[in-house]
Amino acid sequence: MSKLSRFADQDREDILLLAREGLIDSASLRKRAGEALGGYVGDLNPVRNSIDIACRLIESTKPTDRR
Repeated sequence: MSKLSRFADQDREDILLLAREGLIDSASLRKRAGEALGGYVGDLNPVRNSIDIACRLIESTKPTDRR
């Protein structure tokens, strides 16, 4: 959760690396982050925005279907 609340360039790179290695997907990130939000203190809107951006970044690592 700290990577998503901070969401600096290095945090984004770490999330992308995890996605490229197949260690995380957007659905599991969203689920786990949502569970962690229950214990978060502070304004949730920036964190929710970071979660959305992180999920889009993860989705961008998926190979496109080239039929």
